[in-house]
Amino acid sequence: MPKKENKKLKSSEKVNETKIEETPVPVTSTHPIGRVPGDFLSLDKKLIIIAVIGIALLLLFTFKLNGFSSFLSDNDVVLTVNGYEITEEDIQEELSNLPSYYLSAGIDEETLRNAVIDQLIAKQLLEQQAKELGVTVTDEEIQETIDTLMQEAGLTQEEFDQRLKEQGLTEESLASLVKDQIAINKVIEDQALSNIEITENEIQNYFDETEDLLLDVRASHILICYDGALKCEQTRSKEEAYDLASSIIEMIKQGNDFGELAVEHSDDPSAELNSGDLGWFTKGQMVPEFEAVAFSLNAGEMAPVPIETDYGYHIIYVIDKKETLEDVKDEIVQTLTFDKQQIVLEEYIETLKEAANIKFE
Repeated sequence: MPKKENKKLKSSEKVNETKIEETPVPVTSTHPIGRVPGDFLSLDKKLIIIAVIGIALLLLFTFKLNGFSSFLSDNDVVLTVNGYEITEEDIQEELSNLPSYYLSAGIDEETLRNAVIDQLIAKQLLEQQAKELGVTVTDEEIQETIDTLMQEAGLTQEEFDQRLKEQGLTEESLASLVKDQIAINKVIEDQALSNIEITENEIQNYFDETEDLLLDVRASHILICYDGALKCEQTRSKEEAYDLASSIIEMIKQGNDFGELAVEHSDDPSAELNSGDLGWFTKGQMVPEFEAVAFSLNAGEMAPVPIETDYGYHIIYVIDKKETLEDVKDEIVQTLTFDKQQIVLEEYIETLKEAANIKFE
């Protein structure tokens, strides 16, 4: 079933905050840090430090970029953070680890360089804060993190070792990097994110302003097209298509399996892979005739007659629906929590910067 342009909200789209005092909603651990160090996460799990400056590092087991230029030599000190030296080599190494899509997106080299420098400053301040606070990391925590990394990457031990070798890392150097990152994560968790609260009023405001984009339907369909319909390769007439679709509806009512009939009869090529299941979609993603029916049906209900669109006749079955605030409350809490985490962490790092001695050479 062809979809229209996806207009679903991103997590960064916020609602107006309220000053009404109320009881906060308990928040589960949804922050982007997770259990795995940020430098070794898949690209869709950004370390929250990186999210502050809008840059996601190219993480372990991905390709590197080359070609970033500088008039400085590798050993030149670019800046110091409370006496700790950050060299041109450090900057170039981080730049070489950026995902290729930043270049393809047209982000200029100066912007990337400045973002990486900001990140190196933040990382160093957080590492120094971890030492000052006496943060400890156990061998068990390090090993658990490495095991999780390997499992989530879907790698065998042999493949994992090979990736380390390709990146010029030993088990000892990896463990050291993981230890540093876990320490940073603990500082962020304890010092910046421990008091994040989402109120019922904030949830309601967000729901009211984004309801059409939050309420989803999961539906299956069987498409019976006819000569003249869009993208149809069948020669059957419109009447023949309607009769066939009607007969399939009767077969479903008699207990025949919807998915099996979709594989057998649907003219939607994807039916062979998904048995007609279109997954979750929001308003505005499907053609109007299809959408109107899908959102009018209850979960577990099928349209009683074939529904016509420009693509032919559809047999529509609604698998599930999210149609109330309670249905999407967890999703809203996660979105609002992530947004607040970004703000709070940025403020925390700015506080560390203001108290630090940062000198550019």
